[in-house]
Amino acid sequence: MNTVAIVGGGFSGTVLAARLLQAVPALHVVMIHRGHEAGSTNSLGRGLAYGTRSEAHLLNVPAGRMSAVPEDGDSFLRYLRNSGLDADGGSFVARHRYGAYLGACLETAEQNRTAGATFTLRRGEVIDLERIGDRTRLLLDDGSTLEADRVVLAVGNFAPSDPQIADAGLYSSSHYLRDPWSPGAIEQVDRTRPVLLLGTGLTMFDVAQSLAAGNPKIRLIAISRRGAMPHAHRRVPHAPDFAHAPAHIVTGAATARAYLRAVRTEVTRLAADGIDWREVIASLRPLTSQLWQRLPPSERKRFLRHLRPYWDVHRHRAAPETAEAMLRLIAAGQLQVRAARLIAGNDTGAGLQLTIRPRGDTRVEALTVGTVINCTGPTSDFRAAGERLLCRLESRGDIAQDRLHLGVEIDADGHLLDRRGRPQPHWHCIGPLRKARDWEAVAVPELREQVREVAAAIVNSFATKS
Repeated sequence: MNTVAIVGGGFSGTVLAARLLQAVPALHVVMIHRGHEAGSTNSLGRGLAYGTRSEAHLLNVPAGRMSAVPEDGDSFLRYLRNSGLDADGGSFVARHRYGAYLGACLETAEQNRTAGATFTLRRGEVIDLERIGDRTRLLLDDGSTLEADRVVLAVGNFAPSDPQIADAGLYSSSHYLRDPWSPGAIEQVDRTRPVLLLGTGLTMFDVAQSLAAGNPKIRLIAISRRGAMPHAHRRVPHAPDFAHAPAHIVTGAATARAYLRAVRTEVTRLAADGIDWREVIASLRPLTSQLWQRLPPSERKRFLRHLRPYWDVHRHRAAPETAEAMLRLIAAGQLQVRAARLIAGNDTGAGLQLTIRPRGDTRVEALTVGTVINCTGPTSDFRAAGERLLCRLESRGDIAQDRLHLGVEIDADGHLLDRRGRPQPHWHCIGPLRKARDWEAVAVPELREQVREVAAAIVNSFATKS
């Protein structure tokens, strides 16, 4: 019996397991998951994105585009309606419902698995991989091992990294939260004192809503380099038609500036016909990986430094309800959003004394808060995140981190590349680790295609082997 080991139990790992169980007879699928609900499939599929239980934390993609199955675009909508929820293709529903949906997909796949296929869930963390001929031995943090014919890294998003500041002593304080999604973190925050939120993106939206719930007197201060917040989705029941990409963007100059100019020109042109700019951004989705791969390393670096903040707030938009909730917090004086940088901070015992520098100002300001929460979002740098498995493999040369620290080097088929650029034929990668090659590697529409491609590669490899 062939064995596939999937490292990670978030979206990518869960959907891949479901797909393989229904595709390959006599296959043993083992998922190694370091979630908090040991031995239960209830925690599968949730990861950082869908682990929240709050009804206020909504998907930032309409339900009609969130099917986990490329061949069945209405899968998630049917699940919602069968669960008694009145939803249409344009609905933005609570994220915990999507986590439950993914768990249900896996349960259904187990019930309908091919003859002889089996599934095992193991609780733990994989800390090393060792090649044993054509197989791989996986070492877990409890000292146990298992062997597999194929290994898929589906490790998902990492916790945020600490921003670089002059005095990093702040980060050892008990009043600093590096990861707002760690169990019980938000519940421990003192809401009677001001709270500084580092970052003004979607993570900040979630944290602000959680802290403000039932606390009308709370004072939240959110800062980022530009003070820009994500735009809102429109309330439309239909999916985009991807028909408004800038002409010649994939054949013109491969520079960040040229891409920006092409997008601005198209937005301006279409605005005269009453077409919203969101249609242009949406139309870039099928082209994003191609556009990213055309950029030389220097231009990718320029994009990350100068354009990424603008891309993020236009591309990764908030549900209309979430955006409206944030505006209400601002109007009520509960939330202040500023363009500023954290320069230094220290724990005085009575609170955190911070120094910030407003954007465009040479002067600094003193700020006293009770808690600082890192809302900068997941880091892509696995070394900064302290991911033991990836750090160990990279130090041996079994995998290669890209020069911009966005993920790992892979080939066109999703195989991990070693330090010399050689593919590891039995090691695959899906999820955010692919950002180095594809850039767009964190949203469901892209992830489900990755899953389909890797599943097909594994199925074909076993067919060739036999």
